[in-house]
Amino acid sequence: MAVLAATSASAQVVKIYQGEDSQPVTFRNPSSIHFCTDTEDETYNPDESSEDASLYLATPFLSSGNLLSYTTETNLAPNLSKLLIVAESSNASGLNGVVIKPNEFQEIKEFTEQNVINGKKSKFDKMKAILAWCRSNIAYMNVVPEYDPDVDPNWAYPVFQNRTAVCQGYSNLCNVMLESQGIPAVNANGFLGGYGGHAWVYTLIDDTWYVIDPTNDGSTAYKATSTSSYASKLIPYYFDMPLFEDNTCVYGFRGKAFNVDQVKSSESAIFSVPYAVRGYKLQSFDPQAPLPANIREIYLHQFILTIGEYVEGLKRYGTNLVNVFVEDANTKLCDYDGCVYTAVSKKPDQLLYIPGAKKEVHIAPMPTIGKNTVSGNESIEKIWFDVTSKTFEGWAVEDCPNLKEIHIAADATYDSNSFMGVHKDCKILKDVE
Repeated sequence: MAVLAATSASAQVVKIYQGEDSQPVTFRNPSSIHFCTDTEDETYNPDESSEDASLYLATPFLSSGNLLSYTTETNLAPNLSKLLIVAESSNASGLNGVVIKPNEFQEIKEFTEQNVINGKKSKFDKMKAILAWCRSNIAYMNVVPEYDPDVDPNWAYPVFQNRTAVCQGYSNLCNVMLESQGIPAVNANGFLGGYGGHAWVYTLIDDTWYVIDPTNDGSTAYKATSTSSYASKLIPYYFDMPLFEDNTCVYGFRGKAFNVDQVKSSESAIFSVPYAVRGYKLQSFDPQAPLPANIREIYLHQFILTIGEYVEGLKRYGTNLVNVFVEDANTKLCDYDGCVYTAVSKKPDQLLYIPGAKKEVHIAPMPTIGKNTVSGNESIEKIWFDVTSKTFEGWAVEDCPNLKEIHIAADATYDSNSFMGVHKDCKILKDVE
């Protein structure tokens, strides 16, 4: 976990605990650190805040425990397998997001016992019987019905009733059948080698994880640790179970990376993302629950590779953030004026995230401001584009209802639809270099 803790009321030393197996790292002269315990604490002033390099680990404390880059797909199954070895296995019990009502679960349980298990005693044999039944009795749905928010045809019970599904439906029903027999099961989503997007199941039997594909294979159960047998075939991007948690965070495997799924608490307005947990370096910060209300700044260390493919987590749950800073040594991400960008040669390239509570922002230099460069931010009131930004495409800025000032270069060009969904009194101001 990462906890900022002052040693006394007037402390000049801050200890940052980075990972439950690490030793505290002490930094001196933390002049920019302010502590607040609620949203009304005025000790945090975003106008006075600036990046404090002391909040990043100067020297990694782990000599091992590396997970291979999330961008190399053949590494993903081995990465997840390593994490499962140190995961809290008790988290596998329960449906982990699979939608089903109690009476529906009971009906499937009784059916499975009477028509699928056929008297088998061991959990492994029961698992194989359920896998074979799903593969043999569910027809692949080639035409998906029109979307219905109330009843998804790939929820477990509709699949059980109709005996048709796409891969997600196969996995959902297989998951429920396994759980009904006391066999923990977790859905995985990712890529079926040579084909495309796919869903399948990881199941835990006698402290051993197995990987099964109820859509395509009714007989083979791979040991999760035997990654060479399935790593190029079943490539996990998401795993629907929290791997473990500590006092500060919940961790999982999301978006092809070892991720911070939730920040549970923070003693400070500044939250430094943990460097490593249970021997493995964190790779992603893509929260799936609201951040604690007192957090105003996030610090991302050099090994954070992503903040989510579409940054949905921070956009939805980072509404109280004012700044996000990225360690200079990071080669994938960087920051500019407290916003997160992809990095090319450690310089800002594509804008990924503007903190949700930021009212004024300077955009990094880029010659062309493309469609949706700034989009869907309700807090922004003023934007300054760099004088090198000369061209604004259609919908360059969109859906920022409180945006009242847009500053652009005197010789910049824009279309009538370049700035859409802004405040009705928004002014476009051409600044002189």
